[in-house]
Formats: sequence, structure tokens, C-alpha cells
Amino acid sequence: MRRNAGSLDAYLRIAGGLVLLAWGTARLVREKGGGLGPVLILLGAGRVAQGLTGYCALLEVLGTTTTRHAPREVAQPPSRAPRRGRRPAATGMGAGGEQA
Repeated sequence: MRRNAGSLDAYLRIAGGLVLLAWGTARLVREKGGGLGPVLILLGAGRVAQGLTGYCALLEVLGTTTTRHAPREVAQPPSRAPRRGRRPAATGMGAGGEQA
């Protein structure tokens, strides 16, 4: 899973999710029959989860990110690619195969 939500986005998702959780809980207690309360609670819990993980499925579908850098895997193995700039060792041979 890739992290595609930036820090500010994650904090706003957590804050908005907590507001939705509180609002849904208040409606659930006040109405005593459900109504919109459980829906708000589920939406709020989803927003909090997105904020904590830093992943949003909608951003993934749209192919965008709110991070400063390109999306990256959460756990990446180290690269095995050779380093750039290294040259092969000189053999001491000239162009015609003669010793220099």
C-alpha cells in the first residue's frame, strides 16, 4: 500500500473524521433509533483510518497524490542497482591491444 496523502491532508482527515464521529454519536444518542447517526460514525471512522494510514483509495484511482514527493511503497527493499559513475578498471592496453 502506498502512502499518497501528505501530512497536512492526513491531519485534516483525522480532524474531520473525529468531528463526524462526534456528530454521529450525538445523533445516535439523541434519536435513539439510528437515523443518520450510524452513517456519520462510519464515514468518520473511515476518514480517521485514512488519516492514520496516509492512504486514500480515491486519490489512487485518480492517479494523484497530496505528498510532496512521488508515492512510495511503505516498506521498500534496498536497491541492488549498480552505482552510477563507476568506470571499468583500466587494463593498460592500447587501442591495438598493445601494452601502453
